[in-house]
Amino acid sequence: DVLVVEDNPVCQMAVCLGLRRMGFSVEVSEDGSDAIDRFERGERYRLVLMDRNMPKVEGPEAISQILSQLESSSPSSPACPFRTQIPLFIGLTGQTEQSGDFEAAGAVKTIFKPVTTKNLQMAFEELNFKSR
Repeated sequence: DVLVVEDNPVCQMAVCLGLRRMGFSVEVSEDGSDAIDRFERGERYRLVLMDRNMPKVEGPEAISQILSQLESSSPSSPACPFRTQIPLFIGLTGQTEQSGDFEAAGAVKTIFKPVTTKNLQMAFEELNFKSR
């Protein structure tokens, strides 16, 4: 269901715990580069929670690269009428400045840290995103 892209182990644990309590299955990538690699290997998620500041590739850049890769690898045509489902992206940051970078990259929302189950629930309700 959900890919959490976060380099801080404490933040990983908190976000994953909240998501699992809400009934979601969760995978973790420790940086944007690993998240890009997962999508290049064909892994798919309904939602990606992406941290901003990470080694190698930062969050907004990773979102841009993943979206570009998904959009270019799955053209819709009469022979292939179904496009790959594009996941929702939500940015995670502790910084109020430049938080708009996530939306500019393709995220639908930004959640400010610390991330709690309550603010995850509020964001998911706003986006009508539910566990299966």
